[in-house]
Amino acid sequence: MNEIQGSWDEGIVVLSILIAVLGSYISLDISQHIPKAHREMKRIWLSMGSITMGLSIWAMHFIGMTALRLNVEVYYDWLDTFLSILPAFGAAFIAFYLINRTNVNTLQILGSGVFMALAIVTMHYSGMQAMVIPGVEMVYDEAYVTLSIGIALFVSIVALFLFKRIQSSHSTLIKIGSALLMGMAISSMHYVAMKATHYQETADYIFFPSQVGNKEFLILSVSVIMTVVLMAVILMNRMENRHALQIAHYDLLTKLPNRSYFVQQYEYLLKRARKNETMLSCILFDVDHFKRINDTFGYEAGDRVLQQIAQQMKGFQNKNIIIARLDGNRFGLLIQKEKSLEDLNGVLERIQLKFDQLNFSHGQFEFHPTLSIGASVKEFAPDIYDDLFIQAEQALHYAKNQGRNNFQLYNPEVHSQKRENLIINELKQAVSKEELSLYFQPKITVKSMQAEEAEVLLRWNSEKLGMISPGEFIPIAEKNGLIVEISEYVLRSAFKQLKEWEDTEFPICCLAINISPVHFQYGNIYQMLVGLIEDYQVDPSKVELEITETSVMKNIDQAVQTLESLRELGFRIALDDFGTGLSSLNYLQQLPIDTLKIDRTFVNDLDQDTTKQAIVKTVIQLANHLGAKVTVEGVETKQQAHMLQLLHCDHLQGYYFYKPMPCRQLEKVCDGEKVHM
Repeated sequence: MNEIQGSWDEGIVVLSILIAVLGSYISLDISQHIPKAHREMKRIWLSMGSITMGLSIWAMHFIGMTALRLNVEVYYDWLDTFLSILPAFGAAFIAFYLINRTNVNTLQILGSGVFMALAIVTMHYSGMQAMVIPGVEMVYDEAYVTLSIGIALFVSIVALFLFKRIQSSHSTLIKIGSALLMGMAISSMHYVAMKATHYQETADYIFFPSQVGNKEFLILSVSVIMTVVLMAVILMNRMENRHALQIAHYDLLTKLPNRSYFVQQYEYLLKRARKNETMLSCILFDVDHFKRINDTFGYEAGDRVLQQIAQQMKGFQNKNIIIARLDGNRFGLLIQKEKSLEDLNGVLERIQLKFDQLNFSHGQFEFHPTLSIGASVKEFAPDIYDDLFIQAEQALHYAKNQGRNNFQLYNPEVHSQKRENLIINELKQAVSKEELSLYFQPKITVKSMQAEEAEVLLRWNSEKLGMISPGEFIPIAEKNGLIVEISEYVLRSAFKQLKEWEDTEFPICCLAINISPVHFQYGNIYQMLVGLIEDYQVDPSKVELEITETSVMKNIDQAVQTLESLRELGFRIALDDFGTGLSSLNYLQQLPIDTLKIDRTFVNDLDQDTTKQAIVKTVIQLANHLGAKVTVEGVETKQQAHMLQLLHCDHLQGYYFYKPMPCRQLEKVCDGEKVHM
């Protein structure tokens, strides 16, 4: 019998390789979604990944087969063609099931690679049986068959290792390179297997000047299937991104925007109001005695009250008004339309009137919640830096002190001084009354993507005034000589907690503690820290003292001397809010620092602002030159985190990873596992 010598259609060969590479890239991309998806979505991505990878191997195989021109009548049996996809799905499922497991060793990957290779080989050679060639018999070269099996084994093991590697990598170049490697390896296996096939004439052989059959329809069918899968993956990706955005910026209970979104919009509108010299209004309101509702009727009733309030507030919402649930029982409004003091008073009256008419029922009980409201409005100019949020908060607290169920429009002569006096009186007793507490915000080490350090933050829940923002009470404490006592409380509590974590081998092994500029300049900071080391036997290298640029501006020589003394004790020194205070880099080279902490103002819109990218990159290079590490705070989006990772900063901190939280909550969420972006 004579052997039929075929030729190859180079265009179709290239198409088959491109399909293999594209399918590999999509599969690698899907593999990155699996670890961070919730349970139901994880199963969907697992199924989608198996289908995509299986289809790409199968599609590459059949389109590659049609690239062979034999000058005979060639048809493809549709049943055998589509049945051969089952082993491909099996191979892909093995890959995606394995990478979905947390602890996978090398032996398991090798064993799974063997099963995956057998599935791919089965798919290929069963797919070859789908070729119907009258008058021609297919004969296989055992040496090339063996080689194709070896390549399939190599492809499978490499694919499994790449899938695990890609899950912890966020480099597009690595993903593209891995897809090219996998695509070329899959194609190599296919064409070696095709080389193993010989086509022998039989008695029924009929020569045709050109190949005939249904290959064009097969190519079209396979291409349509791959296109549909690709569109499905894109659609799922968009749905997941939209879901993630919904979770990041919206409150699940009330379906209103949350605090993160509110603050983001506030900063944007504030910047725009200064630039355009327009008015902006900020309104904050609390549900009065909300704790009593929860304690008396239960949390379910409290949730229903919040939901109904949110529903009522949506009636005020339009393109010029942003409404959000900030936290607990606090809501906020931003009004960007021109509003005079009289207009804003009218808005506040309508809000209060609307809620005065509301009654809530729970079982056989009826109750009538009231609101305390604080608001601030300002016509801005480029040189006006009033913080409407703080002013509205001060007005709100004043409304509560006036007996609640009223609204207050911020008046600096009334609210600021009276509130400051109240804060001073209560702050003097805050330590003894145990109203102060520490919160912790983990910092992510970029190299390991683990939370190994945390910043200590102070919170004050006053029995009389409620929760007071640190941005409000810290400046008052500094101005009135209360900061040293508060600083000692923070340092002592932090040292005690660090020692406790050290004894229990908790993953957080270093704490960053803010040092007040006033305490640093005029307090006994050195003697206090020496005493704390002796009291708690804490390794000073596990404590990073954060100082601001304003701390060292007044007397640079004294600051350098104090910092050098602290470093000799073993403490690490971080320069906080870098870029917001020093007018000359001359100061920087004199300071003995270990870490530069880039201010959040340089992170906002970082992924879109090339100027900010250049500044951050320059600061990182400067820190490297000085032998210092770089921490970036205010990281709130995946895009920002990814950009900063590419810029090679050392630590990331922000709401995208962790919010500030109490000690016990931190101990529950920080388990030493890697953080996935």
